[in-house]
Amino acid sequence: MVCGLIVAVIIGSTRGAPYQAELTPDAAEATHFLHQRLNRTGVLGQKGLTINRVLATGRIVNIARATYNRDIAKRTIRAEHRAFKTLRQAEIDPRDVAISGRQFVVRSFHEFGYYYNYCFIMSSGGEKSLKKYVAKMTLEEKVKHLSRLLKHVVKGVAYMHRIGIVHNDIKPENIAVNATYAAYPRAHILDMDLAASIPYTADAIIEKRGLVGTGLYMAPECYSEAAYNPHKKDAWAIGASFYAVLFGKPVVPAATQAELKRKMSALRTQGLAASTFEIDAEPEIEEELEELVKRIKALLAPRFEDRPTPNEYLETFRINAASIGTVQAQ
Repeated sequence: MVCGLIVAVIIGSTRGAPYQAELTPDAAEATHFLHQRLNRTGVLGQKGLTINRVLATGRIVNIARATYNRDIAKRTIRAEHRAFKTLRQAEIDPRDVAISGRQFVVRSFHEFGYYYNYCFIMSSGGEKSLKKYVAKMTLEEKVKHLSRLLKHVVKGVAYMHRIGIVHNDIKPENIAVNATYAAYPRAHILDMDLAASIPYTADAIIEKRGLVGTGLYMAPECYSEAAYNPHKKDAWAIGASFYAVLFGKPVVPAATQAELKRKMSALRTQGLAASTFEIDAEPEIEEELEELVKRIKALLAPRFEDRPTPNEYLETFRINAASIGTVQAQ
């Protein structure tokens, strides 16, 4: 039986003892795919650090290419490994409001090394990213679905924070949407390769560690040399992500990285212009749109001292399991 085999493999991007892994059916299929691909081309691809493939079970294998850039691969693989390990082993008080958020974070069932590649067998978050999911929607459709999905993402990130994980790279491309049940789309938070292990406290402050994340979704404080709250950094990224897909533009448009840094640095003293949140809508959806914009705006306070953490946000808007609505079993 394939399931019963134990294999020892050397991870090309790391040192130390071989990784012991049970070759599950998912892992066997992933290994077969890798073997065929490497025999045929010698490489997984010319660009990018990872490749994804849907397995027969519906799960996904995310393959990190340790040979493309060993330094980057080593950091991202270790970060993702730590995050998934924490997610698997985490214990949280069942009465904690954040506990229902774990259903909105992608799960890792298995991981193993294969020559110079490292594979994560993960749950399928959905076929489309948040950006692609809303691309062809009308404003009315966006308001209806984004209101629901925003709750999912806030709860998912709040849960990660409660168990000691800061995501560091929330953006529309890292939020998958499962729309199998069209009336009940479900968000999943993906890509833990920039995640950091930081114990949760509402007033946590860390020293400046350089720019970590994707520029358009990073908080203003990240562009200064001052210390900042990592949980509130994730909060800004959530707000910036949902702002971008609702308004069709970034919170702070910029043509270059230098322009973005200049504009973002100025936000802490100048704030966002009132016109930033202006959007025309039909009368029948004005009330729902106003509420959605209000919730997004709360996450985009330019000064992190004025911005709630995702857990504080849950309390402010009283988002609990019941308010999320029915979530279909996956």
